[in-house]
Amino acid sequence: MFSKAFSKLAILSLCVPTLSLAAIVDVQSYNGLPARVGTQYTLEFITGNTFIEVADYYVALGWTKGSSPPEGSIGSFVSGTIDLVPINKVHTGAGSFTSQVYIDPAKFDVDDTTAYTLTAAVFSVEGSTHEPKINILATRIDINPEIIKLPA
Repeated sequence: MFSKAFSKLAILSLCVPTLSLAAIVDVQSYNGLPARVGTQYTLEFITGNTFIEVADYYVALGWTKGSSPPEGSIGSFVSGTIDLVPINKVHTGAGSFTSQVYIDPAKFDVDDTTAYTLTAAVFSVEGSTHEPKINILATRIDINPEIIKLPA
């Protein structure tokens, strides 16, 4: 009897920490719609359970027109970073969270809807030794031109 109860408790104690450990595992458009130059665009970061402790600290966002960034880079240009500390996303559970990025007219010069690859470099530390790690994630985002308002 004691052996069965102890076995169940041991299995439960091994599962509980696993369920509370998560890391950013993917990035995508929040609503699947194209971004528009000159506006804020919502990205969704997907988090998944891990078997080791991971602390994600910030994300650098790189962009490349077309399908993939130049080798050894996160894009043709970097549009900024997302600091995960002030938005309380260093330690996450499985699920997702959103963050907005500005689609800067000085960086996105498009006349028609243009496909870009967004590369998100997630800077983290993991495990009890806090080993630094960079996880590279990518997704396609279509960018629409800026709406130009004519003077009245």
